[in-house]
Amino acid sequence: EAIYQAANVPHAYLEGVNVELMANSDNVLRGGLTIKHVDVNELLKHLFFEPVTPNIMKGDIISEFERVYKTVAPDFEVSRVYMEKDKIYQHKNFNSAEIVIFIEGSAMVNDILYKRGDSFFAPANTDYSIKSNETTAMYKAYVPF
Repeated sequence: EAIYQAANVPHAYLEGVNVELMANSDNVLRGGLTIKHVDVNELLKHLFFEPVTPNIMKGDIISEFERVYKTVAPDFEVSRVYMEKDKIYQHKNFNSAEIVIFIEGSAMVNDILYKRGDSFFAPANTDYSIKSNETTAMYKAYVPF
């Protein structure tokens, strides 16, 4: 499942495991629950304090292995790739570079071993192949076209 959180809306993760992808920004403001600096006055100037009911997205299945979570954001999209052992995912990323992060299992990507916590960058218009060594899950971030 996924949600899209618009800019200027305060949010927090209270439970579960989350993958967060943000647009390029130089204005992240922290509101607490961290040891990092909190500028309360600046925070209050920018946030919308209105209740929001999140739209929980299930994602769209686009292949045997991949589910994409589409949002209104023009500058990013996320998809989840989930593979059982010994499966092969062939991919060519057209028009956009991709960042892939492994959250479960291990796999060979173009003959290089990646495991949980590892990530790789694929430049635009490149091919790659992923062969799972075990049940493997990863997330891809890219620009939709």
